[in-house]
Amino acid sequence: MFIAESAPGRSVIINGKEYLFFSGTAYLGMNSNPAFHQLVMEGMHQYGSNYSSSRKSNFQLKIFDEAEDFLANWVGAPACMTVSSGYMAGQLVARTLEGRGKFVYAPAAHPAMWRNAADFSGGDFHEWANGIAETVCNSVEEDIIILTNSIDALYSIEYNFDWVKDLPSHKNITLVVDDSHGIGLLGKEGRGIYALLPEKDNVRKIVCCSIGKALGLPGGAIFADEDFLDEVLNGPWFGTSSPMNPSYLFAFVHGQPIYKEALFALRRNARQLAEIASQTGHLKYIPDYPVFYSSDPELYDRLLNQDILISSFPYPLPTDKVVNRIVLNSQHTMEDLQKLEKAILGDFGN
Repeated sequence: MFIAESAPGRSVIINGKEYLFFSGTAYLGMNSNPAFHQLVMEGMHQYGSNYSSSRKSNFQLKIFDEAEDFLANWVGAPACMTVSSGYMAGQLVARTLEGRGKFVYAPAAHPAMWRNAADFSGGDFHEWANGIAETVCNSVEEDIIILTNSIDALYSIEYNFDWVKDLPSHKNITLVVDDSHGIGLLGKEGRGIYALLPEKDNVRKIVCCSIGKALGLPGGAIFADEDFLDEVLNGPWFGTSSPMNPSYLFAFVHGQPIYKEALFALRRNARQLAEIASQTGHLKYIPDYPVFYSSDPELYDRLLNQDILISSFPYPLPTDKVVNRIVLNSQHTMEDLQKLEKAILGDFGN
């Protein structure tokens, strides 16, 4: 484990030595973007460094409604609610739906949506998706709650949601999708999974997510119909939890040109690295997505010897196998990618 004294960007300083940094989840680089930081500071001047109150109190800040309306329109959802974290967003959804039907978890569904550790489901997502319609059809329960991720960012596996169209029409189905690794990246202008999910009359769509990864905002969000969000609002958990920092919502609303520029740069970087992925035989990737999974157990050490730090740790439990991934962000330069390419292909001497 490495301990750094400052936040990484395209590189990081550790014990006085600089490493190219291809890890983390700050895909759009907002954590080290000076223009975005300036907007956060403007937000702090207007709204303070923190909002120490309840979202259900008799005093509210205008920016919450403004930002939530903006986010809802941006992703194409009827309504949005922001909360203090992605974990809180997932838990609010799961707890609100508790007792409303049978919970069915897809393989590797994010722990933020779990009610307890027994909710973990292993296996292959595509095999699960091929059989979920039959599973729902054969269930004795009339109300089914399906919970899944929008993408497998750990092993760089894209999910297809065409199976939603095949779900039986005689059941009442709620589809909950964690889009923590998709919002800001997937779809048109990085607006995430919501608009990409198929529509079906008897399927209620709910998307929960962290907005602290690609979007760089310390909080979470729930996208759903207004009736469901009213249930969350009036439940026992929302009002007693801390709201997210309003200065970051200000920065998001006013920083759209910054986000568009960053997404363009990130997709350019992803395409650049994808060009060499086929040459290695061990890099798996999704087109235009910034995470490249490697099945080569020696890749981490080989790159570290070239002063390149990639993501390498067991997940989600310490007993799980180590997962090696190259994670791009928008601040990486062409020179950075060229150095990475040479290190991957092992031709530094050329």
